[in-house]
Amino acid sequence: MDILYSQPGIRPRKTRITVVIPSSVLDTEATGLQRALKASRIARIAAMFRVNEIIVYKWERNKQSFKELCDLLEYAVRPPYLKKYIPLRKTLRHAGVMEPLNIWIHKVSKNAEKHPIRLAQVLEIWAEEALIDAGLQKPLTLKLDAGSRVSKGDIVLVKINPATWEAELYDERRFYTGYTVNCARKPVELFTQTKKHFRLGLTRHGKPLSNGLIKKIRVIGNISLYLGGPHYDIFQVYRGVGFHETVNVHENQGTETLRTEEALCVGLSRLSPIVD
Repeated sequence: MDILYSQPGIRPRKTRITVVIPSSVLDTEATGLQRALKASRIARIAAMFRVNEIIVYKWERNKQSFKELCDLLEYAVRPPYLKKYIPLRKTLRHAGVMEPLNIWIHKVSKNAEKHPIRLAQVLEIWAEEALIDAGLQKPLTLKLDAGSRVSKGDIVLVKINPATWEAELYDERRFYTGYTVNCARKPVELFTQTKKHFRLGLTRHGKPLSNGLIKKIRVIGNISLYLGGPHYDIFQVYRGVGFHETVNVHENQGTETLRTEEALCVGLSRLSPIVD
């Protein structure tokens, strides 16, 4: 098998990381081009630190920013050979300027012998098999077990047998294949999605990252990082959610504020060695 499958960044984290950001992060950008570039920076940072999930929280009733950020983040994490299946939308008008994530699963070639493990999109489903596009010369057949929960349009990780031109589902827990994108319109939805996580708010008014807090994070197993948006702190944005702890990951910062994507990068870089 190709050396691509032996890279250190290919494995997932032991601790699942969810990032929660308000849709208002795009509101400070004047043009669609600038909004796409900001979403691209967030997507790149999330992929770089092997974030498992991004939850976009609808804030300030801006439907356009909410849908646009969700769509752009979804577009970025889709493998290049599967982007053709994403419907044309106004929110993706400037998606072409987004930087590629270049995570390992996006770098597979069209050679099934060299790269048999890859992401594929389900095109059709029959009784015990499905038709999938895995970025090869033609679609191929995916064998399905009785308990397989696969639907048309799903993105699945498969392993291909080049001799028979058939594929089987592969355990996604063995590899990092990018983040998933979920949306929350109300605080109760946000709380429900992260109720089993250690909810950690990032704010300049939080505590320093102490050894005691590090031990708490390691015990929980799953962690959600809550970030604020332009002009509003996490306490204003996520009223009613409740944090287990709030932390300042960049003490003595030289600027008055940190932008959301800057706080995300600093926070993940500080927490990454703790939760890996």
